[in-house]
Amino acid sequence: MYTQLASEERYYIGIGLGNGDSIRQIAKDIGRSHTTVSREVARNTGKRGYRYQQAQNKTKARHKDKEKAVKMNDSLRATIFRSKLNPRNLDRGK
Repeated sequence: MYTQLASEERYYIGIGLGNGDSIRQIAKDIGRSHTTVSREVARNTGKRGYRYQQAQNKTKARHKDKEKAVKMNDSLRATIFRSKLNPRNLDRGK
């Protein structure tokens, strides 16, 4: 299962890049796929290079703005049941 990179991992990526380590070596050191590290670096490298704190802040901002899943509850079920979204109310092209 995929888990988000922690700020400590981003810090280590920044240190590794600063030391000239390869993406694959950094990934091996933190126990992540090289693809994950490569995407992280590509997504969060600016004019001044990869900066872990900026990367962490950008990640928090992206997740803050993302739509959250809505849990199904009785009220929502009733609304859907009464709405046109109910499969029983859909015109099946007849």
